[in-house]
Amino acid sequence: MVVTRPAVRTLVAAAVISIAVGVAGCAAAVAPANTAYAADFEDARVRATSQFEHDVLADGKITRAEYEEAMQRFVACANDNAVDVSLIEQAGYFVYSVTAASSDSDAVMAACQVGNNQFIEPLFVDQLMNPDKKDIDEVIAHCFVAMKVVPPPFSKADLQRLFRSAGIVTYAVTGSSAAPLDATGVEVDEAAKAILDSPDASNCQANPSYDLLVSGDGG
Repeated sequence: MVVTRPAVRTLVAAAVISIAVGVAGCAAAVAPANTAYAADFEDARVRATSQFEHDVLADGKITRAEYEEAMQRFVACANDNAVDVSLIEQAGYFVYSVTAASSDSDAVMAACQVGNNQFIEPLFVDQLMNPDKKDIDEVIAHCFVAMKVVPPPFSKADLQRLFRSAGIVTYAVTGSSAAPLDATGVEVDEAAKAILDSPDASNCQANPSYDLLVSGDGG
């Protein structure tokens, strides 16, 4: 099975959560230090339990090499405990392919995250996807335009309409609550579905800042 970490999004489409699309040249991706994530780094430094984590988090940024090392440490731990974990590249970050030899794989993976990728992984991926902590739906909409998936102008509301037209139930998240934007009873627009199924649209959904990754502005 493929396990993805929770996406940093206020718009979630169930059909695209586990998209696995490789990105050429993403080894240079860096989650740069910036004020938007300063509090997150400080919290992670306080909660970190290993010297490795403290060393990575000390300068307020996470390089691709540091992220990969954290992930490899996690994988090695899981594999040593009879859980076969492989990393799959997805739009600049990793998702997991997991084959468990026992029913306690979730517990093993949770334990192996501690001291390794517990804080480094989410911080790297969150910054990669949304470096300025903007409204994530607007970031996705911008990516759709930048990657020429749709012509401008194209807004957050247009994005939500596109998902509903494709028959996908999405969620508008406000604070801690999530209200479903119900697509029940909506006739599926095959043209809308084709747009969302296109490679660049899939990449923008997997990584809302995919356009920055492609252009080289993402680190």
